[in-house]
Amino acid sequence: TIKLNTSTKAEIAVLLSTSALSLINFAQLDNAKLKSAKIAYTENTGPSSSGRAKQERQAALTWKSVVRIKIIGNVLGLLRMCFATKMVGLMRGAAIIMGGNLAFLACGAGRANHNDEGKWEPMPSDSFKAYIVKFAAMFVAALIASFSPVDSLKCNVAAGFFTVGALGGINEALSIILKKK
Repeated sequence: TIKLNTSTKAEIAVLLSTSALSLINFAQLDNAKLKSAKIAYTENTGPSSSGRAKQERQAALTWKSVVRIKIIGNVLGLLRMCFATKMVGLMRGAAIIMGGNLAFLACGAGRANHNDEGKWEPMPSDSFKAYIVKFAAMFVAALIASFSPVDSLKCNVAAGFFTVGALGGINEALSIILKKK
């Protein structure tokens, strides 16, 4: 049997949902994003000084940078969660993950989005706004849980909200992966 060193059901829910999200999203989708960034920058665009070619090159460069920002934020958050000994550290790690996702979007991922083949495909405005709202809400929920007394109603509700958001992310990631197959 697996023994988790946790003190509350909220901790277990956050750990399991974030672990599953990381395995599915980080291992599959973020790897594809990193590959598309490399293709976009090295194969699909060349140096140019004006026009559409310059816009595509700049979008590829931005995509390459923001994908790395997202991955670094996710890795730092996961490391914080791995070494957490209390709910505070666990939820602050979750907040770091969501902060990395917010930084990814804020630094230009929407406009610079590329598909798996490295072709420039800006994110639709409505999708971009939905992701910002989702990641911001999960970020705030993780922070609220981290600053609340363990096993208090506020902590449990905030951790539950984060967990529901993570489960939604798992569902979304699985649907994207299954569409590709």
